[in-house]
Amino acid sequence: MGRLKIKHFNRNSVFFSWVLSYISILLIPLVISSIVYVQSTHIIENEINRANKAILRQTQQAIDGHLQDVQKLALQIAFNPRVQGFMYTRPPLKTSNRYTANQIFKDLNSYKPANSMVKNMYIYFKYSDFIIADVSIYEPGLFYEVHYDNDDITYQEWHKILNDKYDGNFIPNLFIKSPSSKQITYVKSLPMGKMGDMLANIIIDLDSSRFEGIVRNIKWLDKSAVCVIDNQNEMISSVNYPETPLTISYDALEGEEGLIYSTMANEKVVISYISSNATDWKYISITPVSIFMEKAKYIKRLTIISLILSVMIGGIVAYFLSKKNYDPLAQIIGVLGSKLGLTLDTEYNEYNFINQAISDTLNENQLMSERLENQQDIIKNNFLVKLLKGQVEDMSSSLDIYFPFDNFMVVLIYIDHFDELFSDKDMNDMDSLKLVKFIIKNVIKEQLDKRYSSYVAEIDDLMACIVNIDGMDEKIESDTVLDIISESKEFIQNNFKIYYTAALSDMVDSVDNLPIAYQQALDTMEYKLILGEGEIINYSDIKTSKPVYYYPLQDEQKLMNYIKSGNFGESREVLNEVFGKFLDMTPESHCVTVDMVKCLEFDLISTMIKTLECQEDYEFLQRLNPIERIMECNTAVEMKYQMNYILKEICEYNGEKNNDIKYRFKDDIVDYVEKYYNDTDLNVSKVGEVFGMTPAYISKLFKDETGEGLLDYINKVRIGKAKAILREGDMTIESVAQMVGFYNSSTFIRTFKKYEGITPGKYRDVVKS
Repeated sequence: MGRLKIKHFNRNSVFFSWVLSYISILLIPLVISSIVYVQSTHIIENEINRANKAILRQTQQAIDGHLQDVQKLALQIAFNPRVQGFMYTRPPLKTSNRYTANQIFKDLNSYKPANSMVKNMYIYFKYSDFIIADVSIYEPGLFYEVHYDNDDITYQEWHKILNDKYDGNFIPNLFIKSPSSKQITYVKSLPMGKMGDMLANIIIDLDSSRFEGIVRNIKWLDKSAVCVIDNQNEMISSVNYPETPLTISYDALEGEEGLIYSTMANEKVVISYISSNATDWKYISITPVSIFMEKAKYIKRLTIISLILSVMIGGIVAYFLSKKNYDPLAQIIGVLGSKLGLTLDTEYNEYNFINQAISDTLNENQLMSERLENQQDIIKNNFLVKLLKGQVEDMSSSLDIYFPFDNFMVVLIYIDHFDELFSDKDMNDMDSLKLVKFIIKNVIKEQLDKRYSSYVAEIDDLMACIVNIDGMDEKIESDTVLDIISESKEFIQNNFKIYYTAALSDMVDSVDNLPIAYQQALDTMEYKLILGEGEIINYSDIKTSKPVYYYPLQDEQKLMNYIKSGNFGESREVLNEVFGKFLDMTPESHCVTVDMVKCLEFDLISTMIKTLECQEDYEFLQRLNPIERIMECNTAVEMKYQMNYILKEICEYNGEKNNDIKYRFKDDIVDYVEKYYNDTDLNVSKVGEVFGMTPAYISKLFKDETGEGLLDYINKVRIGKAKAILREGDMTIESVAQMVGFYNSSTFIRTFKKYEGITPGKYRDVVKS
């Protein structure tokens, strides 16, 4: 035998798999380095963002402190009793009023030095149209010329702003329209509160350069921009912010503070913001993302260099280790190939080759063992079946079948259902049934073998258990076997959800009498039809049963009449009464046999079929297929259910057919009355005679269909015809009575008055008048 040659360059070889496996170990430092790099970048980014937020909070505290001082100053002025009194002063001003104004001026002078942010402050009084400032007392026109004449706001615009109502707002550029100029004004209307008209406005102009000074004095990150905006997107102050329109929306900055990523001037930036506690401003820091990346570049370069070195060195080591491990494997492949005559296919690797060689050898050995075992089991099962049927001599010793005792019993098992066992498993029916039989066989045999010797065989649709009994007392041993079968059945039902019916024979005294015991068990199993599924039936309970039959002719005739009339309720009552004579009897009463129950089945079906006569009925019967339905029943309960179903279908069919006949029958009577109403012999008896029915029955049928009696209908038809004659001519009442079928005029007049309320003569007079 030549040695099998292995080529290292085979792309499916395990050699390359090992090399790749060793190299894949390098993924661990690669992944770890990547994670370290990403986490380092995140840490740097978080630290910068945390520093920005801390600086923003410092800016907030600095500016908010000054703003709150301005609000306190405004409140101090608002609660000044002289100011509150002067609000209601109307021109012309008296000397006392001017004195009060002068005192207010002095008060304002004393307030101003307390707050370095205040540039100008004054109070405008609406009723007196008067301004008291911290430097003097003015008429509005003069105040405008001194302070605002050089700005781009007219006197009318400025005066209108003074007369608006404000709720303590910091407003940028309230009196300035030029974009290049910046001014922040605090305005609060008096009296305070949202109710009532404005009587005075406190106006405080703030030094905007002080705000920018505060922002500039705080140490910000390089390349970071800082700005303060209000809820109208107006820029209050900024540092390093580009000279472009504001691109940050106030509404996008949700919450008291936060952090968002955006793009400005084609550059990715991180925007940190925090809200003012004194007003509706937001303090914003804008930092380019590139600042983060600059600090992470060193870590990135170091990571890449270390990864390249790891891959180069690791690849060389992986190759030499793989080659060293592969040499013994190549020798094993050569031996298997030469001994078993196998060839290594280049589409598979060496492990597949070894696995295939070992699997083929083991499978071949297992197949041989299974064939031998299966043949042994099949031969043993066939022997036991023939033994039960009395077709063989005793050959038990040659098949490892040994009966140590003289007495025997046969237990037959019929599997009812086992759906719950495989409700969540995907198995075909054949495999499922094999598994169920395996479970039953092992459980029952294990329990019986604790006391007796037993063998289980499959015969037709049943499982037969031969019990070899050591004991002479038939009653005791039969009860013991019954108890074992009951316990096994309960265990299998509770643990495996397998439901079956068991039939036990009497005890026989030799192996030659096993066919007798088998036939007894078969006869006992027949009583499953009466007792239903899931029972354990003993031959000793049914062997004295006598054939008793109950289905009298009067019940059959009654049932046929109800079915023909379509009366399902009455039909079902008769059917249940007949069934009760059988289903209420048990084998212990010795009054019913399976043959008699089957006979009753076909008698009842025959009764139902007799009620169907025409060709259409047989087509309906073919669709219903009652015989096949009954033949498929395994228990008397199923049979009773199917009987009721068949009965209901036939009753409904006959009921619909009878309704159709009744409808046509009513029309025939109406036509007949219309045709012969003038016949003096026409009455209910005459109509019943014509249609072959008694007067009472035909009148009842007619009333059921029309709602009125037949005699009433005949009289109404005659009266209607008489009314038509009375309207058209001058015939005598006697002549009219004879023309519409009355014997004499007195009967006609009495009947006419009964239905119309007046006599025929009176009716004619009324009509003609």
